[in-house]
Amino acid sequence: MKAARNIRDLRFCCFDVETTGLSSFSRLVEIGAVRFHIGERGEEFSTLVNPGQPIPWEASLIHGISDEMVRDAPGTKEAMERFLAFAEDCVLVAHNAAFDARIVALEAVRVGLDLPEVTVLDSISMARSFLPRQESYRLDVLAGSLGLDKRSLHRALPDARAVRAVVEASVTSIPGWKKMLTDRLFERVSGTQFSCSKASRVTLPPQFGELKKAVEAGKPVRIVYAGGTRGRIPRAVTPIAVYTRREYFYLEAICHLDGTNKTFRLDRIVKIEVDESP
Repeated sequence: MKAARNIRDLRFCCFDVETTGLSSFSRLVEIGAVRFHIGERGEEFSTLVNPGQPIPWEASLIHGISDEMVRDAPGTKEAMERFLAFAEDCVLVAHNAAFDARIVALEAVRVGLDLPEVTVLDSISMARSFLPRQESYRLDVLAGSLGLDKRSLHRALPDARAVRAVVEASVTSIPGWKKMLTDRLFERVSGTQFSCSKASRVTLPPQFGELKKAVEAGKPVRIVYAGGTRGRIPRAVTPIAVYTRREYFYLEAICHLDGTNKTFRLDRIVKIEVDESP
């Protein structure tokens, strides 16, 4: 975090994402954000995102976003670039920040974008610290207790607005908040970093050196994978990115068996051949 200053000088950016599923490897289908100073009107950002693959019906049941709705939406890279420009120099906040930060981090790796080295504050932690004795700290429950209409939640922008309400209610509940320095807020609120590293920034196991070259050249490879539902069958894939998360390395690639983006854990790839054809 930057040096302490008056909290009224901070510009927050509360954001939310909707995805193709609940896994941290899911794809973006919508980003919503609100940037503001406490007590001021602020500005809003919202975009649907074409994930480049079908949206599972289970996910659509939650957020109501269909394949038809995202068909002409911007792709992940354009949407991410617009969101990052909107959020520049803001204090980022999300509800259950670890999930949203992981989604954004992995999508950035997939499309070759660098993310700022910042902490995303968690509005759950903020509410627990400054709004005690709530019935629940789920976003819909907090939104209801703050007088917001809960019917539009589970879409990105309404959720981002709800996060903003939590932030403002939390900060303004502090006696003398207008004269408060930011370090008092940051020391009581937990957050998370964008956690995903490109292969170019880490050392891959020696047996995957050729894979890294294939990613950089955009060349297809043939692999035999010990995970997944299809068993150990050879498959051709076009690599998109190799990255690390926690202690594991992953390959993001387009699988030629069904034409969809898939994630493969490198330690489960039992054989790999790089296509050397021109």
